[in-house]
Amino acid sequence: MCATSRLPSSARSSSFAITSKVESAALAAERITSKQLANLEHLQEAFRVAAGTDPQEASLINRQFHFAVVAASDLPLVFATVENMWTLMGPLLRTFHMTVPVRDLTSGAHKHYDLLRALAKRDAAGARAAMQEDIAWGKVLVDWLERQRAGTAG
Repeated sequence: MCATSRLPSSARSSSFAITSKVESAALAAERITSKQLANLEHLQEAFRVAAGTDPQEASLINRQFHFAVVAASDLPLVFATVENMWTLMGPLLRTFHMTVPVRDLTSGAHKHYDLLRALAKRDAAGARAAMQEDIAWGKVLVDWLERQRAGTAG
């Protein structure tokens, strides 16, 4: 019996979706077109601007950015999996963009820039690592928000 089979089905599904998203970033590095990369760069700039003024718009653009990465991997099943995950996580991610300090979202140190650099270099390992870091960074606040909702934030 593997370790993940002992997890509740919702945790296994989430783990699968996250792994799929990370691996799709690696595959996107190998398959991305210059037009797709230019679109991602445009979305990131729009995200940076919106993050400073309109958290709801920033959340929508962030979704577009992540879906464009998955689309570049050309894996329709993974796209559908991530779409389902985003449906569940969307409200928390919107809260994330409303709560995280603007400087963290608008700086050149945002995790999306590492991903863009890896994609431009066709660096699958770098794209995988950058997506993992972006997800981990967001998970810190999502965990905090869940504790806050439960009344245990500290």
